[in-house]
Amino acid sequence: QVEAARTAAMLGKPVELKPLTESIAALDATLGQLKQLNEDSIKAYNAKAVADARRATYSMGVISVIAVVIGVLWSSVVVSRIVKPISRLTDGVKHIAAGERGYPIDVGSTDEIGELAREFTQLSAKLAEYDEENIKQLMAARSRAEASIQSIEDPILLLNRDYTVYSMNHAAVHLLGVFEKDVVGRHFLESVNRPDIFAVIKQVMEEGKAISHDTAGRENVLALDVDDKQRYYSLKVSPVGDDDNVVGVLVLFRDVTKFEEINQMKSDFVSTVSHEFRTPLTSIMMGVGLVMEDELDRLTEPAQTMIKVAMDEAQRLNKLVSELLDLSRIESGRIEMEIAEVGVSELIEPAARPLVPQMQDAGIAYEESLSADFPRVKADPNKIAWVLSNLLSNAMRYTPSGGTIALTAERRGNKALLSVRDTGAGIPKHMQGKIFDKFVQVPGHGQTGGAGLGLAISKEIVLAHGGRIWVESEEGVGSTFYFTLSITEE
Repeated sequence: QVEAARTAAMLGKPVELKPLTESIAALDATLGQLKQLNEDSIKAYNAKAVADARRATYSMGVISVIAVVIGVLWSSVVVSRIVKPISRLTDGVKHIAAGERGYPIDVGSTDEIGELAREFTQLSAKLAEYDEENIKQLMAARSRAEASIQSIEDPILLLNRDYTVYSMNHAAVHLLGVFEKDVVGRHFLESVNRPDIFAVIKQVMEEGKAISHDTAGRENVLALDVDDKQRYYSLKVSPVGDDDNVVGVLVLFRDVTKFEEINQMKSDFVSTVSHEFRTPLTSIMMGVGLVMEDELDRLTEPAQTMIKVAMDEAQRLNKLVSELLDLSRIESGRIEMEIAEVGVSELIEPAARPLVPQMQDAGIAYEESLSADFPRVKADPNKIAWVLSNLLSNAMRYTPSGGTIALTAERRGNKALLSVRDTGAGIPKHMQGKIFDKFVQVPGHGQTGGAGLGLAISKEIVLAHGGRIWVESEEGVGSTFYFTLSITEE
């Protein structure tokens, strides 16, 4: 009111003053209206804000859905343009890896993936050309190998690692009496019923070492009926591949019929001559013996010497004739082996007993190694004792004073391995494969005087027992002779 009066006075208007209570009431009413106006305004703005918020949320939802749909559509486009070419490329590479050389790879794009696909296609084409060239070379090489095998007169078989027949030449077809189409691709024993040959093949396949007539001796000379005639073949089986990977074996048959016939003729001749020698030689020995018993004292000293020399030479010839006859009978099978189950000590004792004193007199140490529970073996006691006696005699002959001779027996699977080791001069390498032949002696080593038949007879006796005999030697160190016998079933 004061302000209103002041304003009215300034304007030259009359001042109308109302009571204070009325002014306060008017002010209170005005403030109430102002408060209501503010509340209504706030409510209006709040309602508008809520509506705006709802509209914004709805708009964001719609925009999000649209964005997701657009993203999915764009992703599918991107995947189609990137993943699909890669998938086609992968599929094409799989075809090439599976052997489909020259397989075309089309990914339908010109980018880096398309360029890679084109490179793979070119690589596949080159691989196809390379494979084709290799196949031609392999076929040509196989044709040359087949032609070479067929041109060889000796029978040849080629076996795979699983003992199936891979190839054979016409000579092998004729020798074995089979048809090639019935043999190739089948197991050896299914078409060729020769377990003895298969045993050698299996040994070579497992050990990876060749076995031939030169190293195995007569045990690999086979008697086969060809065109109703018996012919003899030496068997040579060689591994195919390297030492760590044997992929097959090559079996070669060599016709040694002429050699066997000549050998038989020689044996028959030696047998005949030995028989013819025995009768006059016996008469000579009897005559010389009578002279030595009754007339030796009456002769002059030179005559006595000649008589004694004659007796020594007659006895040496008689021993040679006996050995020749024994060898001839063994080779011809006229001597039967009286096989029995015996202990190894029963074989060693009669062979070593008469020689041990001689070794002691010569200053040679004798060692013997045999376990008490050693299994019994299948052998002819007299024949095997003779073999041991011959090996011990040879060792004693070539071992100097101060040396050692050792006789050992040990078990090797189902075989008994007997060995005689000496510390003598040893045997040269070039002689080790020959000393089991007839009339062969090592020249210039120790004493001689024999005919070179002892080891040949020993070999025939061991082979007749189904065993093997061989030697390992080093010059200046000594020699070890080995032979095997079958152990009896426990």
